[in-house]
Amino acid sequence: MSNLAMNDGNRLTICGCGGIGAIVRAMKANSNAAKLQRYACTALGNLARGKKGENREKIKDEGGIKAIVVAMNHFPNSSGLQRTCLRAFGNLAKDDIGRQGILEADGIRAVVAAMRNFANHGIQEAGCHALGNLSMSEQFAAVTVDLGGAQCVTHAMDILDRNEEVQRCGCFALLYMTRGCLEKLQRQGHVDAITRVVEAAIDTFASSRYIRKYGKKTLEETKKVQCDGLVSLDWPILYLPRHQHEGMDPTTMSLQFPSFQ
Repeated sequence: MSNLAMNDGNRLTICGCGGIGAIVRAMKANSNAAKLQRYACTALGNLARGKKGENREKIKDEGGIKAIVVAMNHFPNSSGLQRTCLRAFGNLAKDDIGRQGILEADGIRAVVAAMRNFANHGIQEAGCHALGNLSMSEQFAAVTVDLGGAQCVTHAMDILDRNEEVQRCGCFALLYMTRGCLEKLQRQGHVDAITRVVEAAIDTFASSRYIRKYGKKTLEETKKVQCDGLVSLDWPILYLPRHQHEGMDPTTMSLQFPSFQ
């Protein structure tokens, strides 16, 4: 079903004939089967793709989001499963229905835990993308920041400073966190780290339109701290070599999972 769900028409058919409920029931009945859990999360992630939110609402209502969180908690050391679940959350968090479902299922905490547990770029990119989509709504951005989301993103950008995908998704996530929660971020002491990693990303990937776009908008937000007369700590700026590559716009990214043979 994960492969079938890559097609727009198939997604509607699967949703209409009870496929989402069948996936969730299979996950509940086989909670110890790591491979089945990963494939099921892949299917739910592919079903959540697309501009319209009908499938995302059904996934939420039929317990699919909760099932993803349960799988993440049951297999915390499986990098592949965690990455699959993070990608699914990135697709589910495209609207407030999906965001609310992730919040209710304690999925934001699961995203943060995965990013803290694995340093590889697949986890970090998918985690930043998910946190960015969650933070596009101010109420969810506040929860994301409170649970350590901003710290996870800046850490990801620090340790993977030459990975363009991580930097692009990181700038995207930090833009919406700063737009919605700048004062909270200042109180928690994150504004200087955000400024530092974003400036480094812009300097390193000067040819990336979206890093420049989201990075500069993020810096416009962090500058408001100084304009408001708040105290800011000094952090060193990282000067890194430029890297030539053009990326995709995170606001339009829809993560499609590879076919399983």
